[in-house]
Amino acid sequence: MGQRSGLARALPLIVALLAPACESTPVLVYHHVGVALDRPRYVTVEDFEAQLRHLDEAGYTPITVSRYEAILAGEAPAPRRPIVLTFDDGDHDFYRYAYPALRAHGFVATNFLISDVLRESDAERVVKPWPYLVWPEIREMQAYGIEFQSHTVHHPRLTDLSTEQIRFELEGSKLALEAKLGQPVVAIAYPFGVHSEEVRRLTREVGYRSGYSVGGGVNRDAERIRITIGSDHQLSAFVEVLEGTWWGESSGLR
Repeated sequence: MGQRSGLARALPLIVALLAPACESTPVLVYHHVGVALDRPRYVTVEDFEAQLRHLDEAGYTPITVSRYEAILAGEAPAPRRPIVLTFDDGDHDFYRYAYPALRAHGFVATNFLISDVLRESDAERVVKPWPYLVWPEIREMQAYGIEFQSHTVHHPRLTDLSTEQIRFELEGSKLALEAKLGQPVVAIAYPFGVHSEEVRRLTREVGYRSGYSVGGGVNRDAERIRITIGSDHQLSAFVEVLEGTWWGESSGLR
């Protein structure tokens, strides 16, 4: 009994030593950064800037999703203390508030875009349910180093759709974004974090390298897990998320 319990205690350490180091990289997901609003998915500008200062002072190195995928595949080396900052939906608040804060620290991030809501000018901007990015803003941020990936064509709950509709949402967004961005779109964030075996299979079939969910689960290529950061993540809670046990327990590693 003592020998067995000792092995059980040692198993997490053995797994951590044998697994790729970057598998335990925190992947954060934000939705809105802006003024103080009583909504769970909003992070105030002040809280966001405090979080970035912590990352800077703690020696984290933000990397893009495509670089993260290359590291996991053994195609690129991992920097010191890598972390992946992702944003869903492509709303205008990202350009107005998050982008300047990221740039002030020399940080990069990845924004998952809904291809059908993107327009060419401010006059054409889609503003419901909130203002979205327009292409001149996207191109400016892309030139700096912000990366853009797919969040489907229309942001539907994919598990409610037929096979043909799922394929259209996945592939249509990928092709539309690649035509505008001039570079491969290798990852998709599933709307609402919802997916299924069929959705994951089609994600691979249409050419995505990975699919991103939200919350805990099994960390695999078509179901990358992410930590949701919201209005309840003031600095102390944010630090606890990064330095505590949640991420290690979810991914199986520390």
